[in-house]
Amino acid sequence: MIYLAGPAPRETDKLPWHPEAINALHAQGFEGAVIVPQSLNERATLEADEQQLSWEFQAQCRANVLLFWVPRNPIDMLGLTTNLEWGMWYSTGKVVIGIPPEATMTLPMRHAAHRAGIKVCDTLDGTVRRALQALASPNTR
Repeated sequence: MIYLAGPAPRETDKLPWHPEAINALHAQGFEGAVIVPQSLNERATLEADEQQLSWEFQAQCRANVLLFWVPRNPIDMLGLTTNLEWGMWYSTGKVVIGIPPEATMTLPMRHAAHRAGIKVCDTLDGTVRRALQALASPNTR
């Protein structure tokens, strides 16, 4: 089971990266479960946000691999929750990470990945490949 972690667009007219990741997983032969942590409802209350975060944490615990894709930019994909999730999981051996070259404010993530021996991919396809390798052999992260 693969969990897709990373920022989602704040603006509803922007397309999320998750469908592209799912297509890449299928194109590379993956037939397992993919967890996409996007709410289908407009979250307007603290209670709804807390329920979403609780659901996401439980899903992250169940996942075999957490695929972090961090196309961060300060305008519509800040990824503050992504920072927390990365900090919770990067040293567990369950994560792979990709950060495109144009992403901003990613130095701390890159530094933590380097210290943990995790290779940072610079394309979504490369990150997907690494996630599939990690499923097959957990020591390839």
